[in-house]
Amino acid sequence: MNYRHLQFFIKVVQQGSIKAAADQLGVSQPTISAAIRNLEKEFDAKLLDRRREGSVPTVYGRALYDSAITLNTVVQNAHEKIADLRDPARSHLRIGTGPSVSIDHVSEALAEVARHYPDMRISHVGRNSYQTLEQLLIVDDIDVALCHVPAHRLPETLDYRLVSPNPIVAVTAASHLPAGKESLSTLNMLADFRWITPRDDEIRRPKGVPLSQYAQQHGPPISLIAQDLQLIKNMTLATKSISFLPRQMVEAELTAGQLVELVIDGIETTRPIYALTRQVRDQPPVVQSLLDAAVRAFDISAHAVRRHRVVSLVREPAA
Repeated sequence: MNYRHLQFFIKVVQQGSIKAAADQLGVSQPTISAAIRNLEKEFDAKLLDRRREGSVPTVYGRALYDSAITLNTVVQNAHEKIADLRDPARSHLRIGTGPSVSIDHVSEALAEVARHYPDMRISHVGRNSYQTLEQLLIVDDIDVALCHVPAHRLPETLDYRLVSPNPIVAVTAASHLPAGKESLSTLNMLADFRWITPRDDEIRRPKGVPLSQYAQQHGPPISLIAQDLQLIKNMTLATKSISFLPRQMVEAELTAGQLVELVIDGIETTRPIYALTRQVRDQPPVVQSLLDAAVRAFDISAHAVRRHRVVSLVREPAA
């Protein structure tokens, strides 16, 4: 099909007559009439009703017009994407993040990318589930997703790159601990505190026991099971409780002394953060730049050492 003929047809429908379309396009009426005849021959259908007052699309013509408008949008988007690839400085980076991803670290990564591409446009979609971000990538609504992905759900249809192991730490509000103590008896501690646990079986002890099960075995009833980690952090700051959160999410509160890190019976856990992208032969330079910057931003060891209070919970009463 001749794409130029299709543009002639669109203009006739929009202008209401072949003459008006010819005048606007700067071509002769016979040229447009021939293009319409070629389209009607190709689709084996009458596309226009010629009337005294002008040309009106038939039901077949209306179907072709609607599809042609969609095709124009696709072609325009293709032109823009190719222009972005040729000139990364004017590109548009669309990023989505999950609820457990530190926005501070995302901002740091984006700032680094923006320094290299000062004219780049950035769109951000935040606090989405992994399932939502996966769909946004598939339908090409975002370019990169930074989120926690359950180990058994690493996508086969997307590319992924580990950004951070994202260690989980047990924390409680400093105001609920006795001052100056570096160790406390787990028996005494767990008798007074409630637990707030994430609804996530991917957060596990080394032996494979979910933290929620550990809490039920060694503490009073769980007061809250939640998916939103921001809610868990807020509840931990406001109530006498112990919770498990990504270290990156509570760095500021630990440094400020609002939260205290608890070492509980050698629990070591992670909630890995991945960067998900569509499977393509070559990622656009701006996307690759963001992936590299995100790895650096989320690398805790690369940041200045932050001193904060750590309290060990031991099985025997503390001296």
